[in-house]
Amino acid sequence: MQQPPVSPEGVQMMPPPSTMVVVPQGLPPGLAYLQSLDKINIHQIFDLVEDTDCMTRQCCGPARPFLMNITDNQGQPLLSLDRPFRVS
Repeated sequence: MQQPPVSPEGVQMMPPPSTMVVVPQGLPPGLAYLQSLDKINIHQIFDLVEDTDCMTRQCCGPARPFLMNITDNQGQPLLSLDRPFRVS
């Protein structure tokens, strides 16, 4: 039996689907394979960096403005959150 591939990070990847996977009508082939699995584990690592200074965090608390950059485990930007200052 062929061993499943291993990612560059050393994580064992999902084995390729067998040729016997039946695709229900209206379901894309990739999803049909996932339908046959009992359990799916997804491991994602994200880095969150809030760009504010100490004084802003201490004085403004939860109302503080911030810019938060979210990147994946390879440093590629995924999302940037920009919240302006709010007075309640």
